[in-house]
Amino acid sequence: MKLHTALTIAGTDPSGGAGIMADLKSFQSRNVYGMAVVTSVVAQNTTGVHHVEHLSLESIEKQLHDVYSDITPQAVKTGMIALPEMMDLIYPYVSKNIPYVMDPVMIATSGDRLVSDEAVNFLKSKLIPVATVITPNRSEAEVLADMSITCESDITTAAKRILHELGPRVVIIKGGHIGDDATDYAFT
Repeated sequence: MKLHTALTIAGTDPSGGAGIMADLKSFQSRNVYGMAVVTSVVAQNTTGVHHVEHLSLESIEKQLHDVYSDITPQAVKTGMIALPEMMDLIYPYVSKNIPYVMDPVMIATSGDRLVSDEAVNFLKSKLIPVATVITPNRSEAEVLADMSITCESDITTAAKRILHELGPRVVIIKGGHIGDDATDYAFT
């Protein structure tokens, strides 16, 4: 059986609950051969983000080149891409005609801000329009839709804004940040 291939481009999480560690676990659970390009090394755990160190653009470029020159991914997922220069470097790789899932990692579940306003603008203008699916959490959806989300109807309004103004095919607003359950909301 030939395995499908997927590439994650993201930061690390030494606790294994997010970032490339979680992505690779998810790929493996679906019998997908996972590859990873590290953008940032993050010291974090369930209590918050404690330190972030970004890799050089040269290191990221070399990782991308080596993956694509050997095993071309059939899908790409991005997570934490903290700097506009990183996004610009990654853009040609995700704008190819393959499924692209973007987790617009801007704000950690702990509430820690992970990217600059300039990076958010690049996400909105370049990366989200080429994404097949984006998966913001509540805080990220608020930034992308430029509105506050306090109830379920706000989720619908935010998703419609993101779809119509930014252009992805699907928006999945991840639950767990509104109410008592962890319902995810998918919009096409």
